[in-house]
Amino acid sequence: MKKVLLLIISTVIYLFFTQSLMAQVGDSEAQPALQNSNEAVFEAGPTMNSNRLRHHAVLLPDGRVALLGGIREGFNSLNTAEIFDPVEGTFTTLTMQYIHDSPALARMNDGRYLIAGGSRNLGIPSYDQTEIFDPADLSFTSTDTMVRFRASAGAAALNDGRVVIASAWWNHNNAHTYGELYDPVTGSFSEIGPFSISRSLAAVIPTNDGKALVVGGRRPTGNWENMPVEEFNPQTGAISTIHEYIIEQDEVWSFSNNQGITAYQKMNDDSYMWLAQNRGSSDTIYFKLITIDPETKSVEVFQTTPSLPDSESFMFLGQPVIDNENDRAYLIARVMDTESYAIAAFTVDLATGSLTESSNIHYTETYELRSAPPVLLNDGRIFVSGGSVSNNFDAVNNTLFITPPEPVATSAGREQEVPQKVKLHQNYPNPFNPVTQISFELTEIAHTQLDVFDVTGRNVAQLIDETKPAGRHTVQFDASHLSTGVYVYRLTTPTGILTRKMVLVK
Repeated sequence: MKKVLLLIISTVIYLFFTQSLMAQVGDSEAQPALQNSNEAVFEAGPTMNSNRLRHHAVLLPDGRVALLGGIREGFNSLNTAEIFDPVEGTFTTLTMQYIHDSPALARMNDGRYLIAGGSRNLGIPSYDQTEIFDPADLSFTSTDTMVRFRASAGAAALNDGRVVIASAWWNHNNAHTYGELYDPVTGSFSEIGPFSISRSLAAVIPTNDGKALVVGGRRPTGNWENMPVEEFNPQTGAISTIHEYIIEQDEVWSFSNNQGITAYQKMNDDSYMWLAQNRGSSDTIYFKLITIDPETKSVEVFQTTPSLPDSESFMFLGQPVIDNENDRAYLIARVMDTESYAIAAFTVDLATGSLTESSNIHYTETYELRSAPPVLLNDGRIFVSGGSVSNNFDAVNNTLFITPPEPVATSAGREQEVPQKVKLHQNYPNPFNPVTQISFELTEIAHTQLDVFDVTGRNVAQLIDETKPAGRHTVQFDASHLSTGVYVYRLTTPTGILTRKMVLVK
């Protein structure tokens, strides 16, 4: 009898703990499903070696990030850079050749970066000195001085390797109406202009025919006005207005290219995306995403579903972060109806146009993301460095990681169309080490070859040699066996041959 009683008691205890354990396991397994997929993840990162804002953030081929120039506490300009290693969570400080607060910055066609001009203490444009930053060895090398000192300018590399710089902050000189053309072969600058209007914080967009568009910006003293789209022809020096408005028949839209890098705004279809603002007569600011096509030179509104909220709810910060690997764009915005400073994240599905707002917000507690440039890391997180407590005199050394929300599927998005022409897109990332993605589009089913050549013309890799259907295709190229240098990839179809250059930096 005792044995039976003990057996019953043991069985009851066993069943109790088994059911309890199964319930715990079940809860644990169900937990991810209970989490809102619209949630963003906000994580405080390690502190920088220096307080910093108004700097540029550059993604290096090995996945590290270079933070270049800016200002520190007291509105004092910096001549230092920091290299952030996201794996180790460490910062290494480097010294640049010159001070660079809000300089013009362009990624050159060989993977190096031109850093031009900037402001001295208190944000006063003063410098015409320039230098080249080389991600391969983290070196800074002086080059020629600009024709005019300037700060808060846009810059981009043309097809032939030369760099166009345009616009400038304030009225210390007429750099706001004249541009610069930098030749990396001779290492010299020459004058561009005058443009039809003075502006600051504009963007320079290279076009497929070797010209450049100057788009957006504000007046040199910061006023928001209509900014026409102007085209510069480097062969003749001619400047012409090709669009009176960014958005046709609506003169109140523009955008401010603060700490932006043109090459980072390029999408898979080769167009460039920017966030435009409508600062009309009312106190409310309205937002729209726009795209600029370097082939047709058209400026189009990128429709999202739903539309972007206005400043009554959110104030968007900076320009969209483009994620070409996942065909998405990310936006960071200040939440306007909270007592403390808080931010939210948005994801735009570039294939469908669906807009997803994070279901949660993040309180930064002690600082604001003022002039704090975001950059997309290789692991998919957004890295935001610096900011200030309340103004340009109290920079901080905080950093933040943001994992954007997953996009919500929508049936009301953009329609998928068969490509109208064969296209070969720029590889991403570029420069790269050692893996990159190459995308192309076909208008119909066709035998397709995709080959990679070195600068001597030697075929170093054949990525595709088969029949492919119409549509967009992406292939991965692993260059582990190759050395640092410039390579050419070539797409061959019955319609012709297309080529592009890419830069491997080890």
